[in-house]
Amino acid sequence: MHVGRNMSWSKQCTRHKQIYYEVFHCNKNAYVDVLHSPLVDAYECLGLSDEFSLELGRTHSLGNLNVNQSPACVIKMRDNGHIREKHSDLTGGDCQRMLNEKCELAVPVDGITTTFAALRPMAEAGCNGDVMPSIRNSAKKCLIVFHQLFTLFSASAKLRNTIHTWGDHSEEHQRLVEEFFTILHRDVNSKLVKNMKAGLTYLTWPAHYLGEHLSADMAAWADFTGGLPFGRSSNQVTEHMNKIIKRFLRRHTNGRVSGTNIRDSKFRQVLVRVGALRLRRSEMESKAIRISYPCKFCVRRGIVLDEDSMHSRRTSSKCNAMDRISRRMSRIGRAIGESESDSQSGSESDEGSESDRGSDSE
Repeated sequence: MHVGRNMSWSKQCTRHKQIYYEVFHCNKNAYVDVLHSPLVDAYECLGLSDEFSLELGRTHSLGNLNVNQSPACVIKMRDNGHIREKHSDLTGGDCQRMLNEKCELAVPVDGITTTFAALRPMAEAGCNGDVMPSIRNSAKKCLIVFHQLFTLFSASAKLRNTIHTWGDHSEEHQRLVEEFFTILHRDVNSKLVKNMKAGLTYLTWPAHYLGEHLSADMAAWADFTGGLPFGRSSNQVTEHMNKIIKRFLRRHTNGRVSGTNIRDSKFRQVLVRVGALRLRRSEMESKAIRISYPCKFCVRRGIVLDEDSMHSRRTSSKCNAMDRISRRMSRIGRAIGESESDSQSGSESDEGSESDRGSDSE
């Protein structure tokens, strides 16, 4: 699904670029470079690295993540266990957990009552009277800035990673991304907290692609596919679909492969069960397929078949029950020693069939 070879994603160049950066990897790498790395440095400048590590271990199951915590904190969190060497050793699932975990603040800060759990140590330090005033003020400013950065990054990630929402969301995505990088450039510096690096020093290739080219790729993808959710362009979605297809091949097909009868092919069965349902849009109209061979017995009796009553099996419940009984009795005969009730019901069915034959002859 790498349609990037036909995408003109570069704003400055006139030629098509044969580059497509996989969206899930771009999201994860950009999060680590321009959001998580500045956050780790801000906690270090505030002297709250240990508190940050404890918070990650308590609410995110990331106590083994290296955030420049002290050796004593490492022992407390992991009991001399494995510690990831770099704070950038995050997986895609870890990034999503960091963006999804929220917490309520006991004391609101600048109107913020609910924020991301990773920012709770900043909020607590900003409201703690035992902390030095300089650190307390810097912690409040860091909370306000990083709350905005987390909010903007989370909102833009939902647009570029979606596999459910149809349409072209490139303009809204670009607006959120530009606002994110504006705050990163304007507010993340030594004025925010002492010894803090400038925000633009965290920019890398994934961040550059996110800010300059990914929105154009989203627009090109929406035009190319008719509005297919951009997250489905990820190769990870394809790998996940492969697992689903294998599961369906094993559990929901007859396992046969036929070169002459397509209905007897397991691949055709999977396409009907998975592919058609996955690609079908809600606004598309569905029409029932008419069965080629209707029930011969109903046709012989002159029953008018429509789309609701159409069926091909003579044993279908849509057939008249008395018709099926008379047909079965005429084929196998009556059993010796049947009860009077059975014989009476059989005679009544015979009389009914004779009357039908008489009316047909008339």
